[in-house]
Amino acid sequence: MSNQEESGQANEFHRSPQLPIAQPHSDTSLSVFDPNSHRTRDDEIDLRALWQTVLRYRKLIGFIFSIVVLTALLITLLMRPMYTATVSLEINTSGRNLVKFQNLENQGAESQDYIATQAKILESASVANKVVTDLKLIDHPEFNGELTQRGLLNGIRSIASLFRSDSADSESQRIRAAVKRYQERLSVNAIRKTNLVRINFSSFDPELAARLANHHAQSYIQLNDERRFNSTSGAKAFLEKEISNVQAKLETSEKQLNDFARKFGVVDLEDKNNIMMSRLSDLNTSLSVVQSERIDAQTKLLQSKSANPERLAAVFDDVLVKSLREEQANSKSEYFELGKIYKPAYPTMQQLKAKIDEIEANIQSQIKNIVGGFDSDYQQLKLREELIISELDKLKENLLDLKDRAVTYNILKREWEANKELYAGLLERTKEVGVAAGMELNVGSIVDTASTPQGASSPDLLFNLAIACGLGLVLGLGAAFLLSILDNTVHDVEHLRQITQIGHLGVTPDIEADEISPKTDSQVPLYDTIVHHKPASTFSESIQSVRTSLSYARPGGFPKSMMVTSSVAGEGKSTVAMNLAISWAKSGQRVIVLEADFRKSRYHKVFGVPASPGLSDFLVGTAEEKIYKIEQIPNLSLFVGGGQSPNPADLLRSTQMLDLIRKYESEYDLVIVDCPPVLGLADAIVMSKLVSAVIFVAAAHQTPHDAIANSIARLRAVAAPLIGTVLNKAHSRNYGYDYYNYQYALEEDVV
Repeated sequence: MSNQEESGQANEFHRSPQLPIAQPHSDTSLSVFDPNSHRTRDDEIDLRALWQTVLRYRKLIGFIFSIVVLTALLITLLMRPMYTATVSLEINTSGRNLVKFQNLENQGAESQDYIATQAKILESASVANKVVTDLKLIDHPEFNGELTQRGLLNGIRSIASLFRSDSADSESQRIRAAVKRYQERLSVNAIRKTNLVRINFSSFDPELAARLANHHAQSYIQLNDERRFNSTSGAKAFLEKEISNVQAKLETSEKQLNDFARKFGVVDLEDKNNIMMSRLSDLNTSLSVVQSERIDAQTKLLQSKSANPERLAAVFDDVLVKSLREEQANSKSEYFELGKIYKPAYPTMQQLKAKIDEIEANIQSQIKNIVGGFDSDYQQLKLREELIISELDKLKENLLDLKDRAVTYNILKREWEANKELYAGLLERTKEVGVAAGMELNVGSIVDTASTPQGASSPDLLFNLAIACGLGLVLGLGAAFLLSILDNTVHDVEHLRQITQIGHLGVTPDIEADEISPKTDSQVPLYDTIVHHKPASTFSESIQSVRTSLSYARPGGFPKSMMVTSSVAGEGKSTVAMNLAISWAKSGQRVIVLEADFRKSRYHKVFGVPASPGLSDFLVGTAEEKIYKIEQIPNLSLFVGGGQSPNPADLLRSTQMLDLIRKYESEYDLVIVDCPPVLGLADAIVMSKLVSAVIFVAAAHQTPHDAIANSIARLRAVAAPLIGTVLNKAHSRNYGYDYYNYQYALEEDVV
């Protein structure tokens, strides 16, 4: 073949149509089936994706769930049993007295919040302090801190208490600490739509719980009686003292009211106010008229100063000015006619000129008189306006003074009326307060006393376990979804399609341990030949599905030559490439595999052939072409990588490599090239220009999506013929292989 023919073929190859980027609703030459085209929209919840996340992190979820449940079970079993005693108390909200007077304790008894207020009083520190003091609970182990509930929080408190010295605590501090512990055991619940309140007290001792609950209710009633007595006796003394004070205020206010009315004639204030208001209205009307006239005069005056006086309307409409203008116009006309005959020095012409000047002087004099009248009118109206304003100010001042007197009078009158009413009310209540205390009912009465509880109220094992189960499940799912969000690797086919924006060829599962054939004598696992050794395995079925997708990926069937690459090492590209070659060879196609990964040759170990001479040796020119026929797999040929080369990219870019690809395309049905990863190396970029198609392999939950995006960008930058992607190392339990019926393959293995 001549160099021109080779150059023409190369140019024709490089001008071959490349795979376009897939766009929505756009025509494309690819015919790869995309089962993700019917996935849910972005604004919908993908339940299948959520379920796959749960399956992926099921061990973590189970671990967190177990830890939470076991911790709750252990804490519950270690806790001391608590016993709760209950007292029912009725709160009296109406009919507490038979007289009209109500002292300070009775006010607001009809309020809807009265029962809630009494419930808060029952929980208050004052009632608890009375119980602690009466029963000397500061020496009881439950209230002095010696006996506490087992648990994590109380354990931390116990450890913290070791660093504090309690020997210096005073009795008041011990009482406050006991009251705080007492209130922690106490709970008060108001029963809706009733006047009943339940007092619950919990203790490690059931008899102590009943005794303290009963004593708490009695202490509340006693404290209320004491407050009622103190408030009633104090109210009587207070009322008697206030009566004398209010009586003196009443006499003083009445005298001040009469003196003020006599001095200012308050009886006539209303009539004076009406007269002054009428006068004020008239002056405002006059002021409005004068201001309007003054504004007109000021406008004319300003126009006369800023504009040509002769253009003023008053000047233009003046009769004398009109007459003089008419006479002047006649003289000018006569002067103009005579000027056609005589010169200006002619006596008649001079007489006419003098007459015209005299008329003009008279006009200017009249205009000056008119303009001077503008200023005179303005000054007169301005003076009149000032006088009216002055009169208005005086009238307003007098009116305000009159109103001030009326306000002072009304204040004195209201003060007198208030003192009079208060004095009468105090006299009435002073008579009633003596009998008010004896007519009142108790604020509360005990309905049911507390009895010794027969069973523990806490801890509730079933309830705690139920809460722990819910909490463990929530924490486990939260951790799983958090890890899923933080995971920057490719998750599934849809995720891979979004990153690459190209169609995908299939999903290959992660090879399970039981699917790996026994090792050969060289101790090399047979990952790369699993299609041959276990044709019914899940991985073999997935490879066959990828091969089928490739057959329909472009018009005319699968490409004659294709390159298999990935982003980084360890994604299984070599396994996918060799198993694809074996699958095609077993279907009767003549396939040759070129190992173009010179840095990491491996196929010679898999098939037990010499490592060299190989492809790199042939391209360098140190060895002849050496093709190995694989006897175990008919129709499969192998060209191993050979020895390592310092410049692999230059070897792949050579004309010998292009000639070799074209030669094998004519001799074999399919040429598969196994290339190094894209990132960090130029080998795959160079090789992508020599083949008809590029298959991109990505490992599920291993390859970062940034690496995939950068690799695809590098391949697109050189117009690489990307034909599709393969998602490798997918977990069958997480994905289920709904896309290509992988579950069917799993069922066949079971059968």
